[in-house]
Amino acid sequence: MKNLIKLHDNLINFKQLEDKSFAEEYLSDNEDVIIWCINRRCNFNCKYCHFASNEQETKFDVGTIKNSFNRDNKKWHIIVTGGEPLLKHDIIDIFEALSEKHTLFVNTNLSLSENKLRELVDRIHTHKLGMNIAIHVEEREKIDKGFTEFLKKIEILKSAGVLFFVSYVFYPPLIHRVDEDFAFFKSHGIDKLTLKPFFGLYNDMMYPKAYNETEREYLNKYYLPEYDLGDNAPKTNFKGNICFAGQRTFYINEHGIARRCENSSETYGNFFDNSFFTDKKARKCNEEASLCPYQCLIYAKKKKQGFISKLLNKS
Repeated sequence: MKNLIKLHDNLINFKQLEDKSFAEEYLSDNEDVIIWCINRRCNFNCKYCHFASNEQETKFDVGTIKNSFNRDNKKWHIIVTGGEPLLKHDIIDIFEALSEKHTLFVNTNLSLSENKLRELVDRIHTHKLGMNIAIHVEEREKIDKGFTEFLKKIEILKSAGVLFFVSYVFYPPLIHRVDEDFAFFKSHGIDKLTLKPFFGLYNDMMYPKAYNETEREYLNKYYLPEYDLGDNAPKTNFKGNICFAGQRTFYINEHGIARRCENSSETYGNFFDNSFFTDKKARKCNEEASLCPYQCLIYAKKKKQGFISKLLNKS
């Protein structure tokens, strides 16, 4: 976890290293980040979400999941996403098994019951758990008017020592309530709260590019870049760079199929059976720029410039 925090702190003010990737600089040889889309189901119906579906994930038993992550004495920092990850069957058993050796960072709407949340923090190694909690105010109000239950769950996480922050998607129609909502949550002890840019189409305009001057003022006021690391390198093009994706890091979908990264269609078998394999050496990236270049930031090396390139840059 210490290495991951050190890496995180250096990504906040992103500046590519000269000859190394961030993984080489801050992570040990057997320590890496992996993204696991554990399911696609969600119990919220946010207007701005395009990822959730009712597609059933492939079920793997807890022992198989644990042994797969433990292969080759690997220590993973597992980013767990969905859908809503905490809807997955046996999720507490899975997290308990994985937290013995690995760290978990979960993107969640924190809608599981209070009793289930208490069971989760009682059974896992909480110092190995982090959460990005999406507030989704309109959907949450349908089941929790006044956010009473939500605030109780926040206190459970605080008492258990779980690292977390809360994100609020800046969907344009919500502008009339942002100030009031932020004041409310901060008055109830939620300090790590960020306004997250909306990526998508609204009123035939593509966001975040379409934000007007007033909306950008809200982002300047409430957006905290340390909680949205992918946004720290929006103009960095990694295509053609040597990248360790496919050798050290992977994206796993809800059926266990491993890919180099979320953008890539190139597969590496099923992570949870004997068909999984890795590249023997790092290869060049062939993907266009990603909306969320988190793996790119950590695993892509900076291109070495030749004499002509350096000369042209100086002029």
